[in-house]
Amino acid sequence: MMCRLMWILIIAGIFFHCPVFADAQWTKMDLPESYRNAAFSDIWGTSGTNLFAVGAGDSDTEGLILRYNGSGWEKMDSDGSTGLNCIWGSSGSDIFAGGTDNTILHYNGSGWKKMDSPNFTNNTCEDIWGISGSDVYAAGSGRILHYDGDRWRIISNTNMLPYHFMCIWGTSGTNLFAGGFYYDFGEVNYMMMHYDGSVWTQSTSGTGGMLMNIWGSSETNVYAVGGPGILHYNGSVWSVSGNGVGVNADVYAIWGSSALNVFAGKNDGDIFTYNGSVWNDSQSDNINTIMNLWGLSAANVYAAGENGTILHYSDRSDTNTDSSGGGGGGGCFVTILNK
Repeated sequence: MMCRLMWILIIAGIFFHCPVFADAQWTKMDLPESYRNAAFSDIWGTSGTNLFAVGAGDSDTEGLILRYNGSGWEKMDSDGSTGLNCIWGSSGSDIFAGGTDNTILHYNGSGWKKMDSPNFTNNTCEDIWGISGSDVYAAGSGRILHYDGDRWRIISNTNMLPYHFMCIWGTSGTNLFAGGFYYDFGEVNYMMMHYDGSVWTQSTSGTGGMLMNIWGSSETNVYAVGGPGILHYNGSVWSVSGNGVGVNADVYAIWGSSALNVFAGKNDGDIFTYNGSVWNDSQSDNINTIMNLWGLSAANVYAAGENGTILHYSDRSDTNTDSSGGGGGGGCFVTILNK
């Protein structure tokens, strides 16, 4: 009866996805002994055999970049940089990383080199995101920078100097979100700014700590995480999502393969998944802070965090090469084909 029903639904243009894969689980990736206590801030790659993790080594004065080739992790020369906070690329030979001391690095496929860029007010680049190798954005203390393939320039306003931006994401150069925090009489407040290509406006703000990360599947489906927990933007207003997920712990990381496959990582080590209806604990058995999440598909996701934490969520049926998404993060859902 079930098979008959499935065929009827497929013929009708409807296909069921059950994203909680029977064999999917989080496992800790093995690192060289020298880096098993390192603090990893971010992870990015082009495939399961070409991954890059950035952070700080035994000392915050050491900028750490590890590369995974499918069999093991190796350290890369970071051109004398200090602690690194973020990484993003348009391809395996066009990658950007940022961190302390106003550091923005570029990787051309053979090596990392520091780039010339305007200074952040507190000398820290917190996040990098882009649309292409000639349309890249960097967020940090007091400023938002844009790289056009030739040079970095400031695109934020002077009235944004008191803001410390922790994250940036968008769908285009005329639809950007940048979030973080500011101090108001000694109290830490969160804020989210929106850029339409010419003007920055405040999208939301409030008390309860800083915003740490942002991700979206479209301009009407955006998530921001941090001290307030998980916030969701529907294209008009921000509201609280994931009631209970942020209780007793801040949510630091967010990433998804689609609107129905979203992962959120917390500072107590928990990783939750969202299937479009509810948030569920993915049972990672991890106790270390998750700083960032990134993946190739719904069943091929990576998490980076403190104390040498690099986790891999995988299913043996996954091809390890799909970066477009599909599948999900908990419970079954329905996709309408040929919409």
